[in-house]
Amino acid sequence: MGAKITVDSASLMNKGLEVIEAHEAFGVSYENIKVLIHPQAILHSAAEMQDGAVLAQLGLPDMKLPIAYAFTWPHRLPKTFECLGLAFAAGQRGGLFPAALSAANEEAVSQFLEQKIHFTEIPKVVKLVLKLAETEFAASPTAPISLEDVLQADAWARQAAKTFKPNPSLPL
Repeated sequence: MGAKITVDSASLMNKGLEVIEAHEAFGVSYENIKVLIHPQAILHSAAEMQDGAVLAQLGLPDMKLPIAYAFTWPHRLPKTFECLGLAFAAGQRGGLFPAALSAANEEAVSQFLEQKIHFTEIPKVVKLVLKLAETEFAASPTAPISLEDVLQADAWARQAAKTFKPNPSLPL
């Protein structure tokens, strides 16, 4: 696993992006998408079919989730995995917010990997960008979105993420 996906796995941003993907690809409402944090880290995903059958993806466990818990102890879900909540919020908001979320996360993870910010500041960067996006993307989420709109939102969000000022008292 590469550095970015490792960080996204630890913060659960990858799961948040998968929630948005499930909503967009299958038309499932956010209210019907649930995220279960499986303590043994064997269950990756599960989908309940109309007939009640459950399809699940299982995999070998590793230490990423316990490490993520250690970073934020004693907090637990949903506060522990703030990125997951931010992904739900951006997906529910729609429009260009998912693009801004993804770009802000990529920039925040890059800053973390370059040891410019602390791991726990990743969601703070994303939250800052989404807050700024409230005024930047004032248009209705139902307005048609072009590829150019998405690319502009991506570039804007990356720049906005760079305005985050890290906490100098946190060790890097």
